[in-house]
Amino acid sequence: MPFFLSRRPANLRRRFLTLVALAVLTAAGGPAQAAELRVSKGTVIVEEGTAFVEVDVSWRLSWRNETNWDAAWLFVKRRGGGQDPHVRLAPSGHRMVSNAHPDQPGASFTVPSDGMGAFVYRDAPTNERGANDWTLRLKVALPEDTAPSDLPPTVTVYGVEMVYVPDGPFSVGDPQPTGEAPPDAFYEQTADTTQAPPYRITDSGPIPLCDGPGSLCSPEMREEIREDGRRLGSIPASYPNGYDAFYLMKYELTQGQYAAFLRSLSNGQTNSRDPVSGRTYEADRGTIALVGGQYLAGRPDRACNFLTWADAAAYMDWAGLRPMTEFEYTKAARGPAEPVADEFAWGSTTITHGDTIRAPGGPEARDEDGDEYVRGNANYDGGGGDEHVGGDGGAGPLRVDIFETRAHRTEADNLREASGAGYYGALDLTGSLFERAITATNEDGLRFRGTHGNGDLAYPAQASNEDWPPLDGSGIGLRGGNYRRGPDQGLRLADRRFGDYRGNYRGAAMGIRGARTAP
Repeated sequence: MPFFLSRRPANLRRRFLTLVALAVLTAAGGPAQAAELRVSKGTVIVEEGTAFVEVDVSWRLSWRNETNWDAAWLFVKRRGGGQDPHVRLAPSGHRMVSNAHPDQPGASFTVPSDGMGAFVYRDAPTNERGANDWTLRLKVALPEDTAPSDLPPTVTVYGVEMVYVPDGPFSVGDPQPTGEAPPDAFYEQTADTTQAPPYRITDSGPIPLCDGPGSLCSPEMREEIREDGRRLGSIPASYPNGYDAFYLMKYELTQGQYAAFLRSLSNGQTNSRDPVSGRTYEADRGTIALVGGQYLAGRPDRACNFLTWADAAAYMDWAGLRPMTEFEYTKAARGPAEPVADEFAWGSTTITHGDTIRAPGGPEARDEDGDEYVRGNANYDGGGGDEHVGGDGGAGPLRVDIFETRAHRTEADNLREASGAGYYGALDLTGSLFERAITATNEDGLRFRGTHGNGDLAYPAQASNEDWPPLDGSGIGLRGGNYRRGPDQGLRLADRRFGDYRGNYRGAAMGIRGARTAP
């Protein structure tokens, strides 16, 4: 059962987050979180010689069904002399201390073998979405020769809202003939060269590339073979091709989350990772600023743009995540369903644009306080330009949950389409900011083995995973389009016009969405 069949809870908590409240929160030391997720400061508690981190975690519109759920990826840092050191968690021994909504399920924990963090999610399926509000104790895995007393009394707990994508087969490509399908869409080679059906990925093994009937191909790969004989051979089994289960960030990284990342770095490290550059940063709806020596985000729940590939990789390394591959991008959007010609990430060809940022009563919003909404289901250029009217105005990213929240408040008949959501609940896979994904049609991309970040950045502030694409961007591609582009300019799910593109620069439509292989 996909996430979108879950129904709307009877009452939704309205959120009013003002800039004043944000400043108070930040001054108190709490990290900014994604739109739906709130995480408190962590308190170190020692019980019979064992160290725990106690933390309050809450978010709304949570679900769990037979195959799919949302989760919070929680990871812990303590203050250090430079970059804040990562605190590893034990494989078991975590527990829920209290549940503020006793009519809702409690918390379940899964910790990967590297101890980089914990996935926390509902411990039982429900028929409706609801709110989670738990007090948790996370058991710490202390290094040898380290005592609980060596830990500080408080630590910082960071949270990223994720969706679980189960293992299983899925298809890449588009059902139309090559000449009619979106640019450079994948297809399966057949003995009848006039046919170009979608390619079905049925296991996690190697995939032959443009090597006769039964292999995966694309028009660009076929043209390169014709022109210079260049062949890639096959996609190795080590490359995460989407068949195995993984977690994916539900939202694009927010400006509040990236500001919290910057606050954890040393002064020297922030020189490399500061996204504020160019005279159009604020006009393109960037709100991160250095205030009193602290990086703050004026609109913390807005998707974070102006990020280079080096920024993206550094954040994922620091958070214990990894990049997604282009196959994982497709599976998160399409799920196991049969491909639909020219579909968007929500499985249909219906896309709706709204350029007015509205207040709850319907008029133009004077402010963007967390309760504003936009009619439509995606942030893209609808033909009249990409400028927003109302609120802060300008062209650029919106609050990451803006379409999802409206869809549930209006009790839309088709929650998935109205939210602009992928099959498993990830938002903004079409439009908003470009989705950076590891390509399957480039040697640097095919070296990717899906290793996770270790929380420790290389000098000065760079990801250190050898299998990740280099800082020049070779091996990554861009999928899903962005707010500056129209529906036929890269937004369709199978469109790979930028499938192998060195999008390494700091652009107004460049963001981050990380993943992690499911434990």
